[in-house]
Amino acid sequence: MIRNGARSIIRLVPRSESLAERPSSSILTAKMMTAKEVADFLRVTPATIYRLVKRGALPAFKVGGDWRFNADSIDRWRLGSGSMDQ
Repeated sequence: MIRNGARSIIRLVPRSESLAERPSSSILTAKMMTAKEVADFLRVTPATIYRLVKRGALPAFKVGGDWRFNADSIDRWRLGSGSMDQ
């Protein structure tokens, strides 16, 4: 951890690793969405989103007690096997 004034900065990658071994910057800047945002995007109710998550049909992860969704994963799901009839 590096101290920078009142803020703390946590190094994600040890200094000894090469650039090729570092995580992709797209992972660090990926657009995350809430259940409400995903519901609006897919034009369904938030209850439908939670139902799909509970079934394991929709890619999601929890941050604390809230579900978060990677926008790229949701778009791939929508274009691929994302039928609401699953």
